[in-house]
Amino acid sequence: RLQPGQPLAQALVAQRLISPQALATLGVGLSAAPATGSGRRPGSRRFPSTQPGTSRFPGQGSRSGTGRHVPAVGEVVADRYRVTGEPGKGGMGVVLAAVEVGTERRVAVKMLLPGKTSATHVKRFEREAQVAARLEHAGVVPVHASGEHQGCPYYVMEFVEGRDLGQLFAGAQLQLDRVVELVEDVCRTLAACHEAGILHRDLKPPNVMV
Repeated sequence: RLQPGQPLAQALVAQRLISPQALATLGVGLSAAPATGSGRRPGSRRFPSTQPGTSRFPGQGSRSGTGRHVPAVGEVVADRYRVTGEPGKGGMGVVLAAVEVGTERRVAVKMLLPGKTSATHVKRFEREAQVAARLEHAGVVPVHASGEHQGCPYYVMEFVEGRDLGQLFAGAQLQLDRVVELVEDVCRTLAACHEAGILHRDLKPPNVMV
């Protein structure tokens, strides 16, 4: 509960709902008034990938993937998804913007990077795909399909328009009520993951879409 004249940021820290370090990352000071600035009001917070704590992807073995390259713009993945761009790349995988051949539906295709196709990497990736597919929550990007392309597993997600939190933080100083809204939405999504027995092991601003 807020004390008379107490800034909201101080109240959040006092109730251990957020750390001073997290507030500093968001550009909010403990003794400062809410920051000014505006931007596009966010919709649902989307996690483009979830790393499971425990799960099993049945019926799949390891892939060699030697000599494989990341599909370029214009190439077709698994004879079904035509690549239109590369919006994101991480330490283990790449996300390709694509359209589904026939329906022209926009999708995102996630694949392992060349050199990351060991049995351990493949097993981890397949776990990620299965766990993400079984989650049904507004804050988690839906998974439509999975398969294999040139010896490498992939899975297909809804294409989410917008910016990630890292871009949002870099683009404008946020008002405190927006910071609270963002944190609440992320926490609700994480709570749903935890209730399903899933631990997201790579939660950071670039992995949260707004």
